[in-house]
Amino acid sequence: MTLETRRKEIFHLLQNNVSLETNKLAAMFGVSPVTIRRDFEYLEKSGLVTTIYGGAMVNHTLPDMGLEEDTGRLIILEKHLIAKAAAELLKPGDTILLDAGSTTKELAIELLTKTNITVLTNSILAINVLAQGNNTISLMILPGSFKKTTMCFLGAITLDFLDFVHVDYSFIGVTALSFEHGGTIPDPEEAYIKRKMAKSANHTVVLADHRKIGHSSMFTALSTEDIDILITGKGSAGQLQPFRDAGIQVIEADGAMTESIS
Repeated sequence: MTLETRRKEIFHLLQNNVSLETNKLAAMFGVSPVTIRRDFEYLEKSGLVTTIYGGAMVNHTLPDMGLEEDTGRLIILEKHLIAKAAAELLKPGDTILLDAGSTTKELAIELLTKTNITVLTNSILAINVLAQGNNTISLMILPGSFKKTTMCFLGAITLDFLDFVHVDYSFIGVTALSFEHGGTIPDPEEAYIKRKMAKSANHTVVLADHRKIGHSSMFTALSTEDIDILITGKGSAGQLQPFRDAGIQVIEADGAMTESIS
């Protein structure tokens, strides 16, 4: 089997599984685990998969695969940078709520380097990432009905459970973010979950790449007043000042701005 054929086969296998382990693929294709890790690295650089501890998972939640290749890779890189900036907020002993979405999944990967963090999440992708780690992350899963399109659990039972939750940080993704309408998404049921997550936290952190700033979707999940910290990428500087003026901590993910929580 050629190198190209093996990588195509690996990607097709990942499309039909939440994740695959390096050692299992090595045995399947009769190659070394090092070779499979190189295959994963190639597929990750192409924006197709995300490597996790001991394996890889396909980027189901990324809406960027229809974009031009270079643009898609830049957006994926921006999501990585946003996730890294979010992880830097945390210290041992912190408790967090982790929302569903592609950027919050990247944050789950960053959490694999953390110790003594408690994570509550409704994201099956984040669950899969954190369940395979070997650190001291304490993982709890929010109950609910599974929604395949966004790979998360939601519903009335999720809302009821969140009534009993109090955490240090909620990390929440949105479809669009404007100063006038706040963080918005197209699904009203998910909007309720995100709103309740925000109310359950000392600090509400919105993760939004620069393409989402200045736009709005149908339902408001978070009003501007609900947001304590906004982490975004470069490219939307002209639209960030109103958030700063309102007292929201704005972090631009290339590290140019590193404000601390007061």
